[in-house]
Amino acid sequence: MIGIHDIHRKLAVIVQMNTDEEGILHMDSVTIMQIIPLLKKNFELVWKHDGLKNLALEAQVLGDMRWVQEVCEQIEELELQMS
Repeated sequence: MIGIHDIHRKLAVIVQMNTDEEGILHMDSVTIMQIIPLLKKNFELVWKHDGLKNLALEAQVLGDMRWVQEVCEQIEELELQMS
């Protein structure tokens, strides 16, 4: 199970702080500079998670259950960081 990562919480706070009463998001250059590193980290997190899921599927297709277990352990470790 994937929880909410700190990156997602930080992005949510930035959006909340920059949204007006009508629900319109206003971002100046300072806000954008705060968001860019978080978006990059989010990309890396998603890329790694998806890569491990695909690797586990490949290991399963090949019938290498030991490899599947190793990859699944890595997925679990990553997901624990996301709670």
